[in-house]
Amino acid sequence: MRLEYLRQVAADGLVNAVDRYDPARGDAFLPFAMPTVVGEIKRHFRDRMWSVHVPRAAEQ
Repeated sequence: MRLEYLRQVAADGLVNAVDRYDPARGDAFLPFAMPTVVGEIKRHFRDRMWSVHVPRAAEQ
């Protein structure tokens, strides 16, 4: 896997976090954005990298 591709996946997660962020709530942006970015990366690996797709219910 190319590092540039992972950066793009993370950037997509960051854009999603920016779109959903509401500064009026008074929360800091970084703690709000990190789970979104990490989730996008995990979702990418889960959906694209496994040779055998395991149902989500079996992952937990």
